[in-house]
Amino acid sequence: MPLPLPLAARLALILGALWLAQTVIVMAAGVGQGLGSPTGGAPEGAPGRIDVFKPDGSRQCEPDSGTPIAAMRKQLTVAGIEVHAARTTTDGMHHAQVCGAPTGRIHVFTIDAAAAETAADLGFLPGAAIGLPPPGAVDSPPPGEGPSTP
Repeated sequence: MPLPLPLAARLALILGALWLAQTVIVMAAGVGQGLGSPTGGAPEGAPGRIDVFKPDGSRQCEPDSGTPIAAMRKQLTVAGIEVHAARTTTDGMHHAQVCGAPTGRIHVFTIDAAAAETAADLGFLPGAAIGLPPPGAVDSPPPGEGPSTP
């Protein structure tokens, strides 16, 4: 007779199965097409552009913590990467509400897809890694997190 699993383990298995099913459905529907292409799945209005992001490093209960968006933008431009748009949003993940824990804020930059490798060398990850919509798609920032100006 199999041993009963604790509730947390059962929930983890169910959530994992749901995530896998969603991924399979999305890929079967073609929603993920183009993510590995040179255009990064960008819509026609933004050919050859992708979004990259980096956590700002801010911590809960520490109001002035984290790297400003202007400083991260400068990291990209100093490396010769043109930034077409920039904004601050959240990573969409749940974070424990504890002083000193990460806030989940990220800075997102729209760059040319050809510069993705250089951006990766600087620690910027592709937006598709956390499900950010492609550049040009409608993306509503969370309440209180307005778009940043370039």
